[in-house]
Amino acid sequence: MKKGMFLLLLMLPSWHLCLCQIDPWEQTKLIPEGRSIYVQLASGKTVSGKMGTWNEDGLMLSQPGDHTVHVAKADVTQISVGVGKSRGQKAKWAFLIGGTAGGSLMGLTAASVDGTYAGVGGGTGGFFLFGGISAAIAALVPQHKEVIYSNPGVIQPGKR
Repeated sequence: MKKGMFLLLLMLPSWHLCLCQIDPWEQTKLIPEGRSIYVQLASGKTVSGKMGTWNEDGLMLSQPGDHTVHVAKADVTQISVGVGKSRGQKAKWAFLIGGTAGGSLMGLTAASVDGTYAGVGGGTGGFFLFGGISAAIAALVPQHKEVIYSNPGVIQPGKR
């Protein structure tokens, strides 16, 4: 029993060494098919698309219009995935929230001034005005990208 506990305590600090042996390229095959990814190439260009098939030599990306692009592993410097809402999704939510708040305020203000149905026109105008401004501001905020794979062995042109 003492030998077993001693052996367990001896091996416990070294369990993380097994995890360090995994090739970082192998982690890219865990990206779900159809997920948007951004691949930075050694030439400095970035190729984006939906994750297709994975193999040990490279990736297949699906792009709009039924185009597929093969990216060789040797050309890849970095692979990122988008995390969170896209610019379009942020803009939609900002339009709805900003438009509702602005339309409500303008409608109440217009209705309290003369007490007629002018508040409806003011509210509608405020909805589109404040919604549009909110959506434009939200669309400026880019989607966060999380790096999944980085290949420091590939040297980009102009960098040393």
